[in-house]
Amino acid sequence: MPLLKTLEGLSFRLFGGIAPFFLKNIYEFKGTLERARIKIYPETYVSLMFLIALLTVPASVISVVCILVFGFMPLIFLIPLPFYVMVGFLLVPMSKASDRATALEREMPFASAYITVMASGGIAPYSSFKRLADVQLMPAMRGEAREIIKDVEIFGRDPLSALEQAARKNPLDVFRDFLSGYASTVIIGGDIGHFLERKAEEIFKTRAMRVKAAAERMGMLLETFIIVMVMMSLCFYILFSVDSIYSTGVSAYSGIILYTYLFTPLLSIMFIYLAHSMQPKTPITEMRPYKVFGICAVIGVALLLLLTNFMGYVNIPGISSLQTVIDLPIAVAIALFVATAPAAIVHERL
Repeated sequence: MPLLKTLEGLSFRLFGGIAPFFLKNIYEFKGTLERARIKIYPETYVSLMFLIALLTVPASVISVVCILVFGFMPLIFLIPLPFYVMVGFLLVPMSKASDRATALEREMPFASAYITVMASGGIAPYSSFKRLADVQLMPAMRGEAREIIKDVEIFGRDPLSALEQAARKNPLDVFRDFLSGYASTVIIGGDIGHFLERKAEEIFKTRAMRVKAAAERMGMLLETFIIVMVMMSLCFYILFSVDSIYSTGVSAYSGIILYTYLFTPLLSIMFIYLAHSMQPKTPITEMRPYKVFGICAVIGVALLLLLTNFMGYVNIPGISSLQTVIDLPIAVAIALFVATAPAAIVHERL
């Protein structure tokens, strides 16, 4: 990206003198950038952080002026915008390193079993990594294997040193132990096959324990969901009943609509997201059902607006006659079916 390269060069010319002081006395970025696999010098990264923070200073100054002149207090959150930028530059490498470790952890049991089986047949782990570089089913391990191959075949390191360096720069402790343990076993002349078998067995046991713990957490989450939904439904039913008896002129119908069609679905979506984040992931995520759902969701929303005459704001001649048969609950049910059924069919056919 030419613009990014230009910004990096400009930032280093402006702040290259103070970047080493920041790295030495405040925060050391080198290890974090290596674990996140961000190909940039730490000095350049710090200089770019200072440049972007400097570019956001006018927004902070304008916010202060608007607060003092117009009294628009929500702009107070824009005053520390340069500080937000610097915090963002600190968090981005950590987030990328965490994503790298998470993706690699999903594939580690299968990769360790593959390397162990190949080693039992007399094939060195480096040769196994060369084969893993072409495996489409394990994209994270394929990236790690390509980095090791690049160190050996381009930079001229020996395979053992390349594996040790890959272990040092990796954020996943299981992967570090696997590679560094193999290198240590080779150096001391130990039984490589026995080490790889025990390590693969340990990785699979750890994976099984995490799957079991995830299943237990999933059960607790579903119980919580049922309790929350039942108790909240009862509480709101009592609230709406009492409100309808002692009504002060404000209709309770709008509150029932908001609870039924807005709050309850949002709460369900939150629990679905929590359940999805807790369950063990596969190395590859099939995105076709999600793409179909995204397209059909737009069609479903448009259909809902048509069936309800845009929630009563627009009168459509051909649709108005259908509202005697299709009320709001039926329209929502039709829209949900249109949005989700095609994605479910695609998922079942994979």
